Amino acid sequence: MKVGKIEEMIGLGVEFWNDSCDPRERGDAVEHGGVGAASNGGIVRTMGKGETWTPGLRRLEREHRGLSDEALAWKWVEAIAVEASRLLLPVYERTRGEQGFLNVQVDPTKAREPEAMIAHARQLASLAPNVAVKIPLTREGLVAIEALTADGIRTNATVSFSVSQAVAAAEAMERGLAKRRESFRPYVTIMVGRVADHLKAVQEAELRLDDPGATDWAGIAVLKKAHQIFRERGLRPALVAAAYRHRRQWSELVGDGVIQSIPHKWWKAFDASDVPLSSTLEEPVAPPILDELTRHFPEFVRAYDERGMRPEEFASYGASVATLKQFESGYRALVARVSELREGAR
Repeated sequence: MKVGKIEEMIGLGVEFWNDSCDPRERGDAVEHGGVGAASNGGIVRTMGKGETWTPGLRRLEREHRGLSDEALAWKWVEAIAVEASRLLLPVYERTRGEQGFLNVQVDPTKAREPEAMIAHARQLASLAPNVAVKIPLTREGLVAIEALTADGIRTNATVSFSVSQAVAAAEAMERGLAKRRESFRPYVTIMVGRVADHLKAVQEAELRLDDPGATDWAGIAVLKKAHQIFRERGLRPALVAAAYRHRRQWSELVGDGVIQSIPHKWWKAFDASDVPLSSTLEEPVAPPILDELTRHFPEFVRAYDERGMRPEEFASYGASVATLKQFESGYRALVARVSELREGAR
């Protein structure tokens, strides 16, 4: 029986997540060895385009009369999260709480409000034992991450594109873990594709004529360096690769010590490919590529250098600005979709 590439990847030490909470996609991922999943407002809105979840939304409206569109949207997110977490619960139980988590995003409009993020994260974490909470990696997000970790809530630092962000998040998690008797594994995501997106936007704006292939390696280089630092310093959080744009962001990050959170269409394409896989996580990016990036892209240096950004600069980094805007837009579109469905039912 032929072994698929995703199974081969898992055999090389990678933990595989499906970057969606859609029930069909999630079930397919679990059958292929998936042990985690992710959600956000945009994903839930996309699911709401069809009729699959409309009856559930109408049931929630009957059960929670008088709620605003925004409050009902969160009830919808929570209901989907509860359902999604159930499919992963056997993984959670089998691994004694090490795997099987659904990652749910806090309100992205509160990315600069630590107390609001903490309160919302506690609510989301109460939905199921295998819910982890995604916190944007702003300066205020670091405050929330440390407090929630100390409370025993598993967080996933997201909206993250740099070594400085990843290390700062891991250190905040370590401070939180130090306040507890039991240890557990939080997550730090690096959105590898969005690092390249940002550099390409800079390149286009400044009309650079350099080899565009170098920018495709930017996010890979950032994650590899963060992995090296985590390993050398014994930092316990797990690194998560996300936001795929091409196959290298998959095949160059294979090895023990990384989670790959891959959208359904991407991992299905990867699984059916004939791309050779090997343990590449420890292999450095070629010096000529790093030289190209560091010489021509100050924004890459900010992402790659551990001291490239201070926490107060995290939210103003170009990739952070673009991603937070997109997440907020997805959230507002979700609320608008709820309003549209409610109007259609009247």
